[in-house]
Amino acid sequence: MNYENLQPSFIVEEITPQYAQKILEYKNSNNRLVRKANLNKLIQSINSNEWQITNQGIAFDREGNLLDGQHRLMAIVKTGKTLKMMVARNMDAKIFNVVDTGTARMASDILHIGGCSHNSKQIAAAIKVYLFYKKYPSGSWMHCLKATHNEIFACYKQNELSWNNINIFISSSYRKFAFFNKGVGIAFYKLLLDKGYSTEVIESFYTKFSQGSNLDIDDPMLSFRNQLMQKAFRNRGSSTQRFLLNCFIRLFNMNMQNIKKTRFLAPAPDLSNVLDILDPSTHERY
Repeated sequence: MNYENLQPSFIVEEITPQYAQKILEYKNSNNRLVRKANLNKLIQSINSNEWQITNQGIAFDREGNLLDGQHRLMAIVKTGKTLKMMVARNMDAKIFNVVDTGTARMASDILHIGGCSHNSKQIAAAIKVYLFYKKYPSGSWMHCLKATHNEIFACYKQNELSWNNINIFISSSYRKFAFFNKGVGIAFYKLLLDKGYSTEVIESFYTKFSQGSNLDIDDPMLSFRNQLMQKAFRNRGSSTQRFLLNCFIRLFNMNMQNIKKTRFLAPAPDLSNVLDILDPSTHERY
C-alpha cells in the first residue's frame, strides 16, 4: 500500500479501556516519557466527570502508530472508563515534534523518541548549553533565540555515541562530587573534544576535579571545588549555566598552564563574552 496517498481523517470515536490498552501495548513504540503530573490531572478530570470532547484526542500515523494521546489513553486504562474523543488517522509521522500534547513536548522527549534511552533530559540540557556556546559567543544568553527541538535532535544524532559516552562518564564524576551542573559538565566535555583535546586529557581533568584528592593548597581547583559547594556561588548571574561553563573553561585553562593560585577567581557572572578554550597544540601538557 502507498501510505503517502492516504489522506488524514478526523472522527469522534468511543475509546474503551481495552482498546486503549491495546494501542499502548502494540502501537506506542515511538512516544515520549510519561509525565505523572499530566497523567494524574487527566485521571482526576475523568473521575470528576469533567472530561469533554475537544480537538485534542489521539492521533495515528499512516502506519497506525500512535503519535499523540499517550497520556489520555493511559488515563482511560487507569480509570476503566470509556470516553468519546477526537481520533486523527493517517497523519504525517513528522508531527510528533510539533503536535499539541496537553503539555509541551520537551527536547528530552524528542531525544527519547529518537533512541536516547539513558538520561535524555540531561543530554538535552547539555546540548542546549553546547549550542548556545557555539551560536552566541558574545553577549548575555538571557534573550537569545533558543535551539529548536529539531536542532537539538540533529546535534545529538550527529554524535550519538559520543554524547552517550560523555553522559556516562560525567554521571560517574557527579556521583563523586555532586556540586556541579551535569548539563554544563557534559557540554564542556564535548567542547573540549571539538577543540581537539584527547579523552585521556579531558577525563584526567574531570577525575582530578571530581575526586579532589591530594590537591595542593595553591591548586585553584581546590578553591573552585570549595566555592561550588556554596549554593549562592552556583546560582550567580542571569544565566547560571553560562557562568558555570565560563568557570570550567577558566579552571581548565589554568590547569593546562599549571597556574598556581590559592583562590580561584571566577569570571564575572554576566561577562560580555564566553571564554575561549586554550588550543591543545600549544598548551596540552599531558
